[in-house]
Amino acid sequence: MSEFGDISRMDLSHLKKEDEIEEELELAEGLETEEGTDGPGTALEPAGGGSLTTGEAEDSEEEPEVEVVDEGEKLKQPVGQHYYIDATMTPKEMRAFLFAHNYRSPLMIAALVIAILWPVYTVVKAEGSLPIALLCTAVVLIFMPFSIWYRGKASITQNPIYKNTFHYMLDEEGVHLKIDSRVVDVPWKQVTKVLTLKSCVVVYTGKINAYLIPTEAMGSQKEEILSFIRSRTR
Repeated sequence: MSEFGDISRMDLSHLKKEDEIEEELELAEGLETEEGTDGPGTALEPAGGGSLTTGEAEDSEEEPEVEVVDEGEKLKQPVGQHYYIDATMTPKEMRAFLFAHNYRSPLMIAALVIAILWPVYTVVKAEGSLPIALLCTAVVLIFMPFSIWYRGKASITQNPIYKNTFHYMLDEEGVHLKIDSRVVDVPWKQVTKVLTLKSCVVVYTGKINAYLIPTEAMGSQKEEILSFIRSRTR
């Protein structure tokens, strides 16, 4: 994980285990030394030319760019009104984000309505297959929530970066975040949406990419910080 986007920005559509990535790299290295070559194979270049990714290649045309400094530097000096937040990410924040992101989409809302009304319609009208209707309901109302709940835990426990503390700094210019030796700066103008949940604030920089800020880490300044974020975002 050499890019900060790999460790902070959440991409729900691309989740890959670290051991699977290592297996693919080992396979690629083996292909480089296949018979038929007279010398060392050509060095592999990462997809995307080193751009911010989240474990898989992203559509860079749709996602805003963010300035990344990966040189062990400190957070920049704050500009104007500012707040510092130190937080550790837990499955609670990740699950809240995943449930909110999925169940607020029009497609999921439509699926929930169908899953609830389909069995009722089948019984009342005596038309269609009741077992199929019940199976659809079970998938939408039981299997999918359990799957999201499990992913919330797995995405935290399987990524060692979440064992570190996330150091946030919010100021007049934007959201600044440092973890380990990596620093990322997200100007407010690149924030497309902010979703306030009970356990975290979700700062979106695209349709499926976001930064999470745990509200518990805000302490007594929670309401003041939330008001500050709202005043500087759309």
